[in-house]
Amino acid sequence: MEYSIGDFSKISRLGIKTLRYYHEIGLLLPTRIDKFTSYRYYDEKSLGRVQTIVRLKELGFSLETIKEILETNKDDQSLIRYMQDQLKEIDSQIDEFKIKREKIEAFIRLESQIPEPVGDVTIKEV
Repeated sequence: MEYSIGDFSKISRLGIKTLRYYHEIGLLLPTRIDKFTSYRYYDEKSLGRVQTIVRLKELGFSLETIKEILETNKDDQSLIRYMQDQLKEIDSQIDEFKIKREKIEAFIRLESQIPEPVGDVTIKEV
């Protein structure tokens, strides 16, 4: 089935300006553009791509990065492998932050154990 940009906007919950912008930057191309009216038309496959774009945006990816991800990972399996690699990278960063946290906690413990000088310091000449 084919949808006009207005209908597709309602279905996808993206504004018409957003859809036009996505087309302009090459992120979401219409299935067809009417040669007489220049109206954009989208199909159900486009709806799946929109859902993927929205989910990737929710994960904090920029539109430029999303475009690169989708151009590089053409099918679902490739995209899943990419996201699994991202997950491994995040797990690695979490481990690094845990180590850093432990070092900071140790620093705080050591600094809080330094004894305060008792009484006045007396300097003697010998």
